[in-house]
Amino acid sequence: MWRISVCVSLLLAILGLASEVSAQQNVIPAGTLLRCTLDDQNLSPEQADVGDPVLCKLSGAQRFGQVALPRGSYLAGQIEEQKKLGNFSTHGYMKLIFDRIGWSGGTIEANSKVISVKNYRIDHDGKIVGGWLADPVLKGETAVTVKLMDDVEVPDSLVSLGPGWHFFSELKSHFSQGASHR
Repeated sequence: MWRISVCVSLLLAILGLASEVSAQQNVIPAGTLLRCTLDDQNLSPEQADVGDPVLCKLSGAQRFGQVALPRGSYLAGQIEEQKKLGNFSTHGYMKLIFDRIGWSGGTIEANSKVISVKNYRIDHDGKIVGGWLADPVLKGETAVTVKLMDDVEVPDSLVSLGPGWHFFSELKSHFSQGASHR
């Protein structure tokens, strides 16, 4: 009887560890850097207001361990703060907040902070600071690097087991699309 209880306990511990490892595979860890390009043609404190939406296209398909964000994924957010160059300031600034990762199949929450914008300085609060006596003006295709501040849980549909692997639901939709093209 003692051996059976030890075996059952060991089996439950192994199953619990396996489910914990499986859950960890569906996470993009905090601290991960995401690189994207802005979708707006001209984004500046002069032309945009606090609360205006901002999209930043992720560059290509991105993989993080077993998690793969599909091609066409984007970061979505808004302008949180801005200040136009004025009489008593030497720099204009703008703070962008990206709080969602989106793709054609949905969105997930993602708390992040802008840490780099091509040709601009970022202060400790994440504000994009303009040059001497200038506002920051971000033109289309401006490169932005964002750091995830929290772990991001990803749906099972974005977990990849490697090249050639797919889930049955993907296989079913693939065959139904192939049949309609004939």
